[in-house]
Amino acid sequence: MLTIQILLSRLLAWWQLLRAGNVFTAITNIIAGFLLVQKSWQPLSSLFLLMASSSLLYTAGMVLNDAFDSQLDARERPERPIPSGRISRSTAFRVGFFLLFLGVALACFVSWNLQSRTSASVAVLLAVAIVAYNVKLKQTAFGPSAMGICRYLNVLLGASVVDNLLQVPAVWIYAAAVGMYTIGLTLFARSENEPSKTRGQTVGGLVTLGSLALVGLLPLLLFFFQDAATQEAEFPFVWFGLLLLMCLVLLGSHQETQRKPSPAAFRKHVSKLLIGFIIMDALACTVAAGWLVGVIVLTLVVPTLALSRWAPMT
Repeated sequence: MLTIQILLSRLLAWWQLLRAGNVFTAITNIIAGFLLVQKSWQPLSSLFLLMASSSLLYTAGMVLNDAFDSQLDARERPERPIPSGRISRSTAFRVGFFLLFLGVALACFVSWNLQSRTSASVAVLLAVAIVAYNVKLKQTAFGPSAMGICRYLNVLLGASVVDNLLQVPAVWIYAAAVGMYTIGLTLFARSENEPSKTRGQTVGGLVTLGSLALVGLLPLLLFFFQDAATQEAEFPFVWFGLLLLMCLVLLGSHQETQRKPSPAAFRKHVSKLLIGFIIMDALACTVAAGWLVGVIVLTLVVPTLALSRWAPMT
């Protein structure tokens, strides 16, 4: 019985270190990028491999983030797996870089299978961006932008199955919107342990809303740059209504943190912003491939919320 308890404790520690529930936010980025260029689930094998690649790269980033931040977490988040002693820092480094290697390897296999260098190139750039953020850029003023670049590249990784990415401007605009959203989230998250500092919170909130406004261009881009309008482009008002609802929910959550500032309130808002990735991606998938596809992607909110009960999202 004691052995089982120890095993479960170690599994929980790794689950928390990997932020396993958050991985769905990376997966939906891939699906959105893929559908914006393909308009269907084909080639399905490449989509699954890129989803797996993104999952590995994302979890690698989470592990390396905590490994490099172990001294800071010892002061601010001592309950995390590394500062609490449940996982050693050296082991975290080894696992993090191994996951990074596997993620790039899968993308390279997709490139080999498609006879194209795009997937491999984007994955390598993403891996470099992840390492650069954790090693050098995280504590600098460029940190939020570096994190935005990681998400930007993650969307492009999903779109990397297309022969020529330059021929699909909608995916570049959407990737930029996701990158902007990430910058806003990161700016806000930086004030998690210093809720009295409002500048980052205000700028982060404005950047987040600006990114959602950029997402609003998707139906217009798909209408003007494609041979025929998609079904969703014919019903933009419903789509814009859902986007507006998302903006209002996030704005209300942001205002709540300003009325009652505390680390707990900030973490709750950041968790909502993370869920926002899935909602944004579902909207993008709706525009690209139809309402049913959008609803399927949106259902990934459920496992994300369920798994966050065992591992905090922030």
